[in-house]
Amino acid sequence: MPDLSISTAEIDKPVNTWESLEGRRIIDVRYVFETIQSIKHLRFYCTFRDLKFSKETRSGFFSSFYFVCKMCGAQEIVKSENPNSQIVNVNMAMVSSIVNIGQGYSQLEEFSATMNMPNMSNKLYQDFHNNIFKHLNDLAWKKCLLLDISLLDI
Repeated sequence: MPDLSISTAEIDKPVNTWESLEGRRIIDVRYVFETIQSIKHLRFYCTFRDLKFSKETRSGFFSSFYFVCKMCGAQEIVKSENPNSQIVNVNMAMVSSIVNIGQGYSQLEEFSATMNMPNMSNKLYQDFHNNIFKHLNDLAWKKCLLLDISLLDI
């Protein structure tokens, strides 16, 4: 899949990068907090407190927040959800939800605007929309296989 990231700030630009962050985001709270708590640079004992926000990249509703350590210069990335998770990612969940209520991209756009959230591009929406059947079919088969295994244990 091509990189559809949108940068909201250039890392070398001398701007107030906090001002480039606007609106709301959907995050996996536990994953974000665990990521923040795990940040530790042993050389200078730096923590999240020592990091300065530099930019955000987005792929639809998935965000990566980039930070640079003011003490040692190390870069840290805090993602809005675990990209290796086995659960449905936020983009697939949003597209599936919109399709399941009988709506389309225009309604997702309206929803995002009302929520003050950046929306995904129409192209990315269409990519996920085209993969919904395959994804739901795979989930159904996995669930059936798990159900068969659990019934055998009875």
